[in-house]
Amino acid sequence: MKVFFCLLFALIGLLGNQLLSASADEVHIREGSVLKGKIIEIIPNESYHIQLSGGSVFVVKSEEIDKVIFSLIAPEPHLLYKRFHLGGQGGLFRSLSTDFTARYPINRRDTVQLDASNAATGSLNFRYSLNHLVDFVIDTRLALASDNIEVYGETLTYSATSRFIGAGARYYFVPEIQAVRTFVQGVLYTIIESENVSALVLGWDRDATHTGLGIGINGGFDVRISDLISLSVEGELMAPTLKTDQSGIDNMWGFGVRAGTYFNF
Repeated sequence: MKVFFCLLFALIGLLGNQLLSASADEVHIREGSVLKGKIIEIIPNESYHIQLSGGSVFVVKSEEIDKVIFSLIAPEPHLLYKRFHLGGQGGLFRSLSTDFTARYPINRRDTVQLDASNAATGSLNFRYSLNHLVDFVIDTRLALASDNIEVYGETLTYSATSRFIGAGARYYFVPEIQAVRTFVQGVLYTIIESENVSALVLGWDRDATHTGLGIGINGGFDVRISDLISLSVEGELMAPTLKTDQSGIDNMWGFGVRAGTYFNF
């Protein structure tokens, strides 16, 4: 029995040593040397970062590498560094301004009130990673808000469509090699707002277009699902709108939440 246990422990030790040796990644240099350790970062077509057992990190350019052999423990997909990010998001926005709450006279004595403070939003976002912590951002958004009320058997409708396009920056609080990253983002927007009030029974069909500038502050987190896809959930705060025309854009001061999917390449 003692011989059995001795052989068993010897076998376990041998397998353990084999697994430990197999858990090391290998970067084979064209000149003939081999680096063994843990690949902690890959920048496609640029470089490999490998951490040796002693803790030191070597950066090897892709053109200097003959081949790369990964360990039995496959590298996590989120370690791959991607510079381009394209995604779409949907969400809800609540304006804190009274500009979207309006009263309309229907006769000499009576008025009705419409509230379009709540909007559905959609966005298309492109980011370029300047480095591991900072992205350049181009963000386009569309916000749709409406309200209606029955007047003399006819529906009075107020709708507001706001189009945003802007540029800014995103800062990550943790590096790219993490699967979940928190961030804060600031964008300066040019805004075009289109409003319409219509009620056939009153003979109303009024349109107006305004322009302005706005600053959006977003904060949230990205979750890397795979090397290609990540999910984003974020809250947003819109600063008071700066009017740029005489007619006066509605103040879009408010807050919201949005979520969506990004493709990283």
